[in-house]
Amino acid sequence: MNTKKYLYILIFLLFGILSAIAEDRDDSDIKILRRIWSYRSSIDTSLIKADTTYSYNRFYIRTQRRNILLLAIPSMYEVAHGKRREFMFENYNRVIFNDLDNYKQQTQVFLNTIPHRRHTMSTLSQYMTPKIYDVYMFANERLLSPFNRGNRQYYRYYVGHMVGNVIDIEFRPKTHNTQLVSGHCIVHPETGRVEFVEFDAEFDMINFHLSLTMSSEDMKSILPTQCRLNGSFKLLGNRVSCSLYTSYGLKKTLPDSINNVESTELMNIVRPFPLTHAQTIVYDKYYSRELAKMWKKKHGNSPYIAPTPIASTNYIDTTHIDTIKFKTTHPSTHFSDSSYVSHPKSPLMVVGASGTIHESVDTVVTTTIVKTTTPFYHVVDDVADHLWNRIRGHFGSKKQGEIRLNPLFNPLYFGYNSRRGLTYKFKARGTYRFSENSDISLELKAGYSFKQQLIYYSIPATIFFNHRKNAYIRLQLANGNRINNSLVVDALKQEKRDSINWDKMNLDYFKDFYWRTYFNYDFSTRLGMQLGVICHKRSAVDKSGYNALGQSGRFKSVAPNAKLIYRPTGYSGPAIALCYERGIKGLIGANLEYERFESDIQYVYRMAGRKSWSFRTGGGFYTDRSKEWYFLDYENFYDENIIGGWNDKWTGSFELLNSHWYNSSKYYIRANAAYESPLLFLYWVPILGHYVERESLYASLLHVSKLKAYGEIGYSFKTRVMTLAAFMAFANKHVDGLGVKFAFELFRSW
Repeated sequence: MNTKKYLYILIFLLFGILSAIAEDRDDSDIKILRRIWSYRSSIDTSLIKADTTYSYNRFYIRTQRRNILLLAIPSMYEVAHGKRREFMFENYNRVIFNDLDNYKQQTQVFLNTIPHRRHTMSTLSQYMTPKIYDVYMFANERLLSPFNRGNRQYYRYYVGHMVGNVIDIEFRPKTHNTQLVSGHCIVHPETGRVEFVEFDAEFDMINFHLSLTMSSEDMKSILPTQCRLNGSFKLLGNRVSCSLYTSYGLKKTLPDSINNVESTELMNIVRPFPLTHAQTIVYDKYYSRELAKMWKKKHGNSPYIAPTPIASTNYIDTTHIDTIKFKTTHPSTHFSDSSYVSHPKSPLMVVGASGTIHESVDTVVTTTIVKTTTPFYHVVDDVADHLWNRIRGHFGSKKQGEIRLNPLFNPLYFGYNSRRGLTYKFKARGTYRFSENSDISLELKAGYSFKQQLIYYSIPATIFFNHRKNAYIRLQLANGNRINNSLVVDALKQEKRDSINWDKMNLDYFKDFYWRTYFNYDFSTRLGMQLGVICHKRSAVDKSGYNALGQSGRFKSVAPNAKLIYRPTGYSGPAIALCYERGIKGLIGANLEYERFESDIQYVYRMAGRKSWSFRTGGGFYTDRSKEWYFLDYENFYDENIIGGWNDKWTGSFELLNSHWYNSSKYYIRANAAYESPLLFLYWVPILGHYVERESLYASLLHVSKLKAYGEIGYSFKTRVMTLAAFMAFANKHVDGLGVKFAFELFRSW
């Protein structure tokens, strides 16, 4: 009996000791995690001194399988056709580092075997500049970081045992989602500093493994010194693999006078570690072709004396599984003599890929030169390239100017909503920077509605002369929505009291062209103002009826306006705007006059984990109108034909409201609210939840004359492929309509 009693006591004591040890271990683990989450705030980045360092980048890509669909993917056109399968890109850069968010990079030496010296899969470069302690580790809101306190709800952490003075911590997502990563890190438990981290991720159709070695310098310990990425891209039969390597904080090797030079000889000097055998072959084959082209240009069709070929034992030809066919040519060769190829962008000649110089060649092989491409082929190739791909270029002695154009035609730029049907959008932008504080830009936003058979456009030109004060002058030319307005017809009926069949004259449909110019200046972070002029020119779509009545069918208004903006807590807080506009009859040929007041309040409240509440409320009214004034236009309440305004693409707008309500009431009161979260409902749904990146809830209310109570509710979710939304409208306590809307998101950030 006593034995059992002692045994029970012993078991009880042992259980208590184990529980205490487990609690101590849990407390210790939590303390380590808290140190990691707070490590970023423990570093005073203001103490980081300006410095000049050097960096090295290497990019290797191989198309393992491809078909015609690869042509439509941004930046992939150059590697989606032709006989070559493997491409290389390297550069060595001088980095002028001022602080974490302010640095300049100047390329000193580069090599590039991609046709036309283009860049492909440039979206991967964003993964080589991580900020692991931020909410999102990468630019454009990519991948929620496990090292940020606000994201701890999405991860499970497993703290290992001490090995020396560091500890290994494993992190796993609570649910499988493309915004979350899975991996482990090496941490100093006393400080919470991450020394090394590697993880697997999937985002934007790319699966990759990324490993980071963080800096050991105290002030720069939140930045990496080495990044390695191995990735693969698969889509509808296309398979592409790639690898990237970036090294930061390198010592000076070349004189600063060397700038943007393409040279294998110099690259051999600055390259931190040697190329692999497969990568060497890529260069050998590429520069062999360049030599062949140079020979043909100099010697015509005489036999080409090529260097000795080498056996590419590690190279596997996979052209037989392609659906893109091409004619094969003579196998490429390797050369190791002193070979030079000039390039128009390079102030220095390109040296043979091996980097060595020999006085003679032991073996001479005679081959037939491959016929070079014709000018017509180059024209077709350039047209196809610009048709499918974004276009980006720089100009100016120091690349002060930049031009960006969306593809002229690409299925990924189509969208749909219930009112306009299928739409296609196009955007082009050019900028020229005079200094860090001033620049000029010209932009074209255009869209075509297949349902309405209308082209919408907006062309804003902006001159910034003081970025610090948000001081700029803007001129905008645009066409507005075509609207129905029966007020004009009603006025004509009063004037022409005879037996005219008004219903057949189609007098109430108008098109709009307007120009607007204004000056903006912020006196401080809290107070700003705008002064400007706006002109509307409305004309009847069908002018025959007006001609029969002896009327012009044209209406013009010119109005000076002013806006005062107050931000109680600065740019990050709410913004309150008061607007005044006065239409003056006779000014620049105007035949309408009016007076209008508006107010608007906007606020985005951001929470941990990239969640946010968005609010907008306001109203407006006309105090004076001439008897000829038939069109009621508001600055903050209008049907936006080219989306791209407040907060996000859809928040703050009415998706199902008929367009004539925007221009038919002498007053309005509106309110909009939205809640957004990276993971809300659908991430728990099998399969679908894996791809959901953001979910949103919408609610909107409106009060105008003859529509006393109008409201909308909606829900949307964003995946890597598209954003899909559904809306329901209520008018005067009854369901007024249902609608859907979608926009392609696939490769939008490529």
